[in-house]
Parts: sequence; C-alpha cells; structure tokens
Amino acid sequence: MSNILKIQISILILILCFSIFLPSYSFAAEGDNKSVVNQSSETNNATPKISKDSNTYKILVGLSIISGLIVIFVLRNMILSIFAYLFVISSFIWTIYSGILLFGKKDLELLDFASLGSGILLIIISFIVLHLVTGSTSGSSMRNTDSEIPSSKSEFDLLLKRAKMAFITMKNEVSRGKLDKTAVFTSDELYEQLCISIDGMKAEKYQLCFDDLRVKKITVKKKAVENHMNNIYIEVIGSATRYKTDTETKNIIEGSQASGDFTEILCFSRKAGCKVASKGLIEGVCPRCGTPIKGNRINTCNKCKNELRSGEFDVVLTSISYPD
Repeated sequence: MSNILKIQISILILILCFSIFLPSYSFAAEGDNKSVVNQSSETNNATPKISKDSNTYKILVGLSIISGLIVIFVLRNMILSIFAYLFVISSFIWTIYSGILLFGKKDLELLDFASLGSGILLIIISFIVLHLVTGSTSGSSMRNTDSEIPSSKSEFDLLLKRAKMAFITMKNEVSRGKLDKTAVFTSDELYEQLCISIDGMKAEKYQLCFDDLRVKKITVKKKAVENHMNNIYIEVIGSATRYKTDTETKNIIEGSQASGDFTEILCFSRKAGCKVASKGLIEGVCPRCGTPIKGNRINTCNKCKNELRSGEFDVVLTSISYPD
C-alpha cells in the first residue's frame, strides 16, 4: 500500500469520526441540557452546551453532511466488488444505528460508546477489505488492458539513471552529426525526425555542438497510458555551452553561441508488464539476453530474435518535447 493511499484512508477515517462524533456530542448535550441548567445554580464549573438553534450546531450538521457526501463520492469511484460494497454499506448502517441510539439517550452507558466504536472499527476494516479487493482486481485488469505504470521508487531511480545516459548520448551524437548510438533506443518516428534534423544541418553546412554538457536535474513529470503504451515523461534540465560551427572551416558561426540551462522532456514508452531493464537498448545490448547489438538500426536480436524496440523488454525513447 502506497503512502498516498495510506494518507487518503487516514483522511477518510478522520472525516468519518468527525461526521459521527460531533453530531453525537450535540444531541447528547441537548438531551442532558435540563440537568445541566439545574446544576448550574450549584456550581460554576458546568461546560457550555450546544443549542439546536445555534449557528454552531447548524455548521456542525452541515459539515457532517458534506463529509458524508465526500465519503460516498470516493466510495462510488473505489467500489468495484459487490461484496466489498455490501460490507461498506453494512458498516455504515451499523455505525449510524449506533449513533442514533446514542443520540436518543439521556443517560449514556459505556456499552453505547462501545457499539459506536465497533461500527467505526467495521468501517475501517471494510476500507481495508475494499482496497484489497479493488487492488487485486485493478491489478489484473491493468495487465490485461495495457495500463500498468511503474510505481516502485527503485524502478524510477533506475529509469532516471538510464534516461540521463540517453540524454547525454543523444546530445553527443548530435554534436558528431551521426545517430549510430541513438538509433538503437529511439522509435521509428523519433529516429526519422532526428535524421531530418541532421540532414537539415548538413544541407546548411553547420554542426550543433554542446560543450561542458551536464545534467543539473532530472525528474519524472508525468505517467500516462497512451495508444496502449505506458508512457513516462521525464524532464531533464541540462547545462552546456551551445554553438554552431561551420562544417568546412570548423569555425564558430557568429551569433550562435549561448551558455546556460535548457530543458527537454523525454518520453519513454513500453508495454504493460515490462519492467525497466538494468541494462538494455540505451547501453547497446539486447534487454532480453544481454547480447551486444551490432548494427545501426537493427530491429531484432541476432541471438534471441527479440524485437528490440517493441517495448516488451525495455523502454524506448519515443519523443522529445520542450516546455512552454
């Protein structure tokens, strides 16, 4: 269970407790109001009670209703199993029934609070059952519908490390005016775009260079399922001295030099069920068997016949974009 899920459950439990205990206190205070008034002449230590006609009471009731609606809305989106649904509803009914009994009594007993507490405990258990049921259901459906997104921190750390390597390799290849190493881990569409850019630079007789290239920051910005592929968008903030050189004279073209940071967003795609390989296309080896890839734009591994850029065994760089 992720930390975000734990926080959500904790918030919902607090909302439930708030929506149950505060109205209980209000009604119990009203039922015991007369005895408090009679005792107030004998002691000055009586605790102020909430009147049904007061604004405080109306606000508490309003907040309780809103809290209940929020819980119902969240449950509506979460409940995928009829049994979990019945469990949650029965827990709510028991808790509400216990609360009503508590509201209508003037003299409260320990058993009344125990009944209400057991109802709240049932709600907590029903939430746990609900998440276990929907978690296993959604997990199987994610594999069947190509919607599995990596979630472990170690997997993200590995992907960021490899994405950094891909970024540096790509910039170095552009500086060389070649795409031999980049071609291995880029999709057909992106490779075609890069080839057009390189051909354009050659036609205009200049070369784009990156000196003192380094990555200052790299983070995962977005995860999405698009076109039956799991896409992970990684923002890379790089720093370099960028300039153009004449391909014939090798001199820096006047006015082309710029130093500082620049940002690119790399999109890595893969199929559902594919884990981020520790070593693969970016390192120039087959992610399935580890055989070195020999060739510029080879499609299948010579040893295991794996389709290299299918996204089945490793991520593939599919697009490069720039933030607005």
